[in-house]
Amino acid sequence: MGIFALLTLAQLIAKKQPAPVPTAKAILIVLLSLGYTCVLAALLILWNPALLLAMPIIQPFIVGLSVLTLFPLDFILKHRAMNEAMKLRALHPEIIAIGITGSVGKTTTKELLRHLLQPLGAIATPVYVNSEMGVARWITKELSSNQQPANQLTRRILIIEMGAYRIGEIKKLCEIARPSLGVITAVGNQHVALFGSENAIEQAKGELFEALPRTGHAFVNIDSDAARRMMARAVCAVTTVGVHSEAQLRAQSAQDTHEGLSLTVAGRTFTLPLRGLHNATNVLLAIAVARHLGMKEEEIQNRLRTFQPLAHTFSVRHERGVLLLDDTHNSSPSSFRAGLEWSSTQSQRPRVLVTSGILELGPGEKQILEALGKKARDCCERVIFTGERGREFFAHGYGKRGEMLTKSSPNVPTGSILLCIARMPLASIQQLLP
Repeated sequence: MGIFALLTLAQLIAKKQPAPVPTAKAILIVLLSLGYTCVLAALLILWNPALLLAMPIIQPFIVGLSVLTLFPLDFILKHRAMNEAMKLRALHPEIIAIGITGSVGKTTTKELLRHLLQPLGAIATPVYVNSEMGVARWITKELSSNQQPANQLTRRILIIEMGAYRIGEIKKLCEIARPSLGVITAVGNQHVALFGSENAIEQAKGELFEALPRTGHAFVNIDSDAARRMMARAVCAVTTVGVHSEAQLRAQSAQDTHEGLSLTVAGRTFTLPLRGLHNATNVLLAIAVARHLGMKEEEIQNRLRTFQPLAHTFSVRHERGVLLLDDTHNSSPSSFRAGLEWSSTQSQRPRVLVTSGILELGPGEKQILEALGKKARDCCERVIFTGERGREFFAHGYGKRGEMLTKSSPNVPTGSILLCIARMPLASIQQLLP
């Protein structure tokens, strides 16, 4: 245990592993664990000092005891925060809340809507805020300072990203936020290890549509089979989008150029500096919601042209003579696949993939990683892993073992493509550049 801790510390110092976020709860657990450790160490010294050698083995149980000790307080504080947010939200029935969920595309769609609807007084949850407590605190903060008369409100629309790791969490988020508009982007097998099955993922994500009132409106990407199946769970009107011929809002064509995406919808062209054809449905969802809220086509077109994508979310840039795809915010099979597909449309060579692998894939991990490895075999001349997770299964599809990133890993040559997919520290990317 001690050796593992030292290795982890070394990885953090070398910036080979993302640093943990010091939340208030995490700090309390650490402090309480230290307290328990000191008390136990003092008792062992008095009783039998030789037993101090067992402290590394006992430490996980001490951390577990600290978590259990804090559980009642954590439970009370969580419910107090969520109840406060629900009461504040109930005081503002005039505000429109838009809930967005899905396995992938949530953040991009939220940012698109934030930008499009800003003239209408829209605000959105910050990056990484999509849990019950995060959303509750955000709503409390925003609505506590929103005490103007209804006709002078500066916050008329709340755009809320909704994440989940188990059934019931999105239902609770909807009880807090009370959305009247709901958006489901695409549903896949991300976090299936936590949910237990793909059916459970569908059940959880579909809670958003079930929570919408009859007077509300649902928006769904029907290019995703799982998302399409959720339409039946909405009691309100539904608008479908996609490249599929049955979609009500359909992109007749979509192109990914050096300037970004260009979509043709009902003879009208929408362009924006966002890369990746897989983002076309996210753009369509944003257009559909903006239309529903009364925005004119020309205004939507103009707003999309000035959109600025989030860093590390399928962002493309030139750095030190290399074309770099930075998709390190995402970690899902579909975003991984989209990155590989994008690389196959580019002319630069060689194409080098660096990845930390994908977590929480459950029993289908081997098949998913083998399929991604097979896809990478057709478009990447070199594959580098920052850790061992998934490397072996990926190699079965790729045909050979990928490299492990070390201090002596060769730099990628000038004029190449570097695909940075799944979460990793910036230092891992920088050391590979020329």
